[in-house]
Amino acid sequence: MEKPALILLLGMMTLLSIGCSDRNTPPEATLNGTWELRSAKVNGKLTQRMNDLFFTFSEDGTLYTNILGTSQEYVYLHEDDRIVQNGETTIEYLIHQLLDTSLILTTSINGAEFEFILFHPGGD
Repeated sequence: MEKPALILLLGMMTLLSIGCSDRNTPPEATLNGTWELRSAKVNGKLTQRMNDLFFTFSEDGTLYTNILGTSQEYVYLHEDDRIVQNGETTIEYLIHQLLDTSLILTTSINGAEFEFILFHPGGD
């Protein structure tokens, strides 16, 4: 009676390990691509004044964004949960969430605290 139970247990463990293999793990989310604004807060209050905000991150370390009012090209560094945008004005963003379809960033610009909830167009 013990042999059939052992064989059944080993069979179930094998099936479980196959079903939980890494090949079923989704790819890690990446910053690369264009992110558009879903909502923004300034000092904790929702704002509509940044509705056209976008960020386009390239693998080569180039960032296109209109965060300062006009579309400009910057160099950026992404390390752990931080993004540093370098240019005339250096801006450091803290990444609170990075998923395939959503990105949440916070930063401080000219003494104001910003929170951006962004999405990949078409990946919503």
